[in-house]
Amino acid sequence: MIADKVIQKYQSSTCEQLWQQKGQPKPPMEQEAIQRLRNEPAMRLAFINRVAAPVANKMFECGLIHVSFKRQLEAIASRRRR
Repeated sequence: MIADKVIQKYQSSTCEQLWQQKGQPKPPMEQEAIQRLRNEPAMRLAFINRVAAPVANKMFECGLIHVSFKRQLEAIASRRRR
């Protein structure tokens, strides 16, 4: 599954690797996957629900998202658990 590959990529990458990849052009296969997610809302929802927590956590650890954004994510997650 694509989501599992994305999670594995983030979990196995160092912060330095993620910073280097930021802003780089996406490979064609990744571009196709992104386009498919744009075109298929149900698939996009399932994908985001699967990858959001592990990817956001790694991005926070690496300084790729700011503390205020992390607080917003935590608030959203808290509301969903209710």
